[in-house]
Amino acid sequence: MQVRSQALPDATVLQSWVLGYITSVNANLLTSSSDVTGGASPDKLFSWIDNYCAAHPLDSLSRASGALLDTFLAKEKLK
Repeated sequence: MQVRSQALPDATVLQSWVLGYITSVNANLLTSSSDVTGGASPDKLFSWIDNYCAAHPLDSLSRASGALLDTFLAKEKLK
């Protein structure tokens, strides 16, 4: 959250990492759809992560990204 709020170049690197992580999950784990996020915009994804980080300030970005994907994967199982 701190990096994203300051619009530092590091924010772009971290956002790219998150999107790459999601792409990796899409490429390796999914069988019923091609996008675990259901087409959610990057702004929506980063907003979710910002909210997660506000509630869990000691967690890492990788943990927040995993929690985000867990949320989407749980929705996928309900279909």
